Amino acid sequence: MYVRWNKVKGRLCAVLVRSARVNGQPRQKIVGYLASIHDAEYFLQHPQYRYDFWVRLREHLDRFQQYGEIDAATRHAVEDRVARTVRPITAAEAAAEAAAEAAEDERELARWRAEIDGCKVL
Repeated sequence: MYVRWNKVKGRLCAVLVRSARVNGQPRQKIVGYLASIHDAEYFLQHPQYRYDFWVRLREHLDRFQQYGEIDAATRHAVEDRVARTVRPITAAEAAAEAAAEAAEDERELARWRAEIDGCKVL
């Protein structure tokens, strides 16, 4: 198995592919979609977009492993291969993203509370 990268409408799509021979000819069978990210340099460098990409990738790998499509060694090899193209986020970047997400959730909650407080029951 290996990862094939497709470019579709400005996005890099990682696809897990299995090679097989049919009637002596090599054929590729798509095991499944892994994740995608915009291929512009900004998106490949920005921690938020890389974080979202890796979350989706790991969710799909979990599912493939759960259903027996891949084993732990294959999963590790796939993650290593993908990391060459889309760098995983560091622990510091992950903590910063989590803090930013929590702050945004708090702002959203404050907006909802202000909206509810402004409503009058007749």
